[in-house]
Amino acid sequence: EQLSCELQCARSLPHLVVHPLFKVLERHSYISLQRLAFGAIKWRNLACDDSLFFPSEVATHLYFVVDGKLLYTKANGVSERVDRSEDWIAEPVLWTQSWIHLGTLKAMSESDLVLIEGEKFGNIIGRSPHIFQLVRNYAHVFMDWMNSQPFESLSDISQGEDVSDMLQTFIEEAMIEKCHQQHSNNGEASIP
Repeated sequence: EQLSCELQCARSLPHLVVHPLFKVLERHSYISLQRLAFGAIKWRNLACDDSLFFPSEVATHLYFVVDGKLLYTKANGVSERVDRSEDWIAEPVLWTQSWIHLGTLKAMSESDLVLIEGEKFGNIIGRSPHIFQLVRNYAHVFMDWMNSQPFESLSDISQGEDVSDMLQTFIEEAMIEKCHQQHSNNGEASIP
């Protein structure tokens, strides 16, 4: 089973690290990534013209494009291409149980994707208290930001070139908060 986890992780990781949080997980908890690869990650193939999801459907997975060309079209008709080397799809599914897709994602050519199931992601990350604390803090900052955005600007697509720097600051805030929480917990533990 260990070898299988390592192989799944080696196959998936190059596609996940376009997201800054997964780069941090790679540095701080490789075992969590191995567990994700074995227990929460699947692969999906789409033929040309296949749709992955439609507006108003309940989201279940975070997606990373491995190969192919995809087109995302919001309900209002605005379209954007999804790039395999820098974009990801439906991140809020990791942080909320109620993310609803806002558009249609369609393959413009044969495409391969890596999928992370939201519920399983939470269960696996929860196994490591320090990583869970970091990820939970990141999720709070991320959702505060999402909730502050006008609805019209929301999308299922995260354009890495547009949001990676901002997400890196969210991670830094989450790490600082984690340190404060650990310091507070250590202080409380010493009080009789």
